[in-house]
Amino acid sequence: MYFKVLIMLEKYSIDLMKLTRNYLEFPLKRGEIPNKEDLQYLYLDLNIGKKDMCQFLGNISSSRFQRIIKQYGIKKSIEQLEELAKASLGASSPFCFKESHIKAQQTKIIKYGDKNYNNSSKNKITSLEKYGVSNPSKQHISQHILDIIDDKDKMVSYINTHKFHNILEMVNNLGIGYKTIQRRIQQWNLYQLFNYSVSLPEKEIRDYINQHFETENNVKKYLDGKEIDVYIPKKNIGIEFNGNFWHNEYGKDKNYHQDKSVLAESKGIFLYHIFEYEWNTKKDQIVNQLNNLLGLNQTKIYARKCEIKEIDNIEKKQFLELNHMQGDDVSSIKLGLYHNNELVSLMTFVKPRFNKKYQWELSRFCSKAGSNVIGGASKLFKYFINNYKPVSIISYSNIAHTRGNLYKTLGMTLQGISEPNYVWCNHNNILTRYQCQKHKLLEQGFNGESEVDIMHTRDYYRIYDCGNKVWVWNNK
Repeated sequence: MYFKVLIMLEKYSIDLMKLTRNYLEFPLKRGEIPNKEDLQYLYLDLNIGKKDMCQFLGNISSSRFQRIIKQYGIKKSIEQLEELAKASLGASSPFCFKESHIKAQQTKIIKYGDKNYNNSSKNKITSLEKYGVSNPSKQHISQHILDIIDDKDKMVSYINTHKFHNILEMVNNLGIGYKTIQRRIQQWNLYQLFNYSVSLPEKEIRDYINQHFETENNVKKYLDGKEIDVYIPKKNIGIEFNGNFWHNEYGKDKNYHQDKSVLAESKGIFLYHIFEYEWNTKKDQIVNQLNNLLGLNQTKIYARKCEIKEIDNIEKKQFLELNHMQGDDVSSIKLGLYHNNELVSLMTFVKPRFNKKYQWELSRFCSKAGSNVIGGASKLFKYFINNYKPVSIISYSNIAHTRGNLYKTLGMTLQGISEPNYVWCNHNNILTRYQCQKHKLLEQGFNGESEVDIMHTRDYYRIYDCGNKVWVWNNK
């Protein structure tokens, strides 16, 4: 299929610089739709046929392509269709265009003097007399809905009020047929009122936040013209959804996400980043973090009513996998906080992985989903200091997910900010940078000058995160 697309580039003289996406390197994935301007350029300006369009966009099905162009209201002219038919069958072929269509046009010219004649007013009168509505297909539709879909101004107001992201949402809201709505959208050219740029995961996140707070979407006034996907004024918190395609190393530079977070912090705003690859695998943990961040946890537990126990690896692993974004670790010290014999908070410590100047590293801290354990981190940290007598401790807070205030509460000092980390992504396949170290790749039989060279050859690309804040504690 790759080589077929290469041939198409030459056949149709496709200028990739005019496209918003390189479909050769990044074909459409399930659930994605191409940019409208890309379709207009390829399907209309270059007059590429449906079969070739399906291959070029990522070998998608003909029915899926048909739904996409209907959704955008894109339609070839009769002249374009005739041109394609001639190219396919030959100009002399009697079947180069539908004969029935041509005969129908000739009949209308003879009878009415207009090949496009359509006595719509007579049809409406007949339908009103027989069915009480202007269109017999609308017999089952309530008058309230008819008032909306038969009036352009009301239709515009209805779409803007409900902030639909696509036609299907509107169809489901009104409970009527897709074609009924689609015809009106096409007739009045209302496609621009729908926000097709919003992905389904981003919509899911927005809908969840909007259950609890008033939000502003896609706003640029707070960060010097940089857009925030979802902003919650009451909390001074922004939610960013970073899709794999638009936020990889080809679309965003290494420091993009970190720089944006630092800028937001300077304006008194905290940006919570959700990366698509995280959402696909850690959705529950992300929702738990959002609930905690936004103060939505229903259960409050006071640490003074809890007891500390040192736990085994099995219980530690189960708790971290359920409640921490990073999952399990290789900690040697595992401190659990129990309330009524139930584990509600956990703090772990390891020997430092990256900076050997410090004696210990605080590796993980989390609480049970849905619970706010007041004073839990402080109690566990104090226990560690009193019982293990550490000289120094280092820890890292993910800029994408936390302000780092917890570490200030523990008496730790901000040492600096680390460079952004990255993962390797190929569609839904995610590998960490540690899994892709050059010596490991060579051991697996891959050849190349470097990690980057090998991974790019395998069609993987990097997605950079926001980096970490580095915190230290020294025994005074």
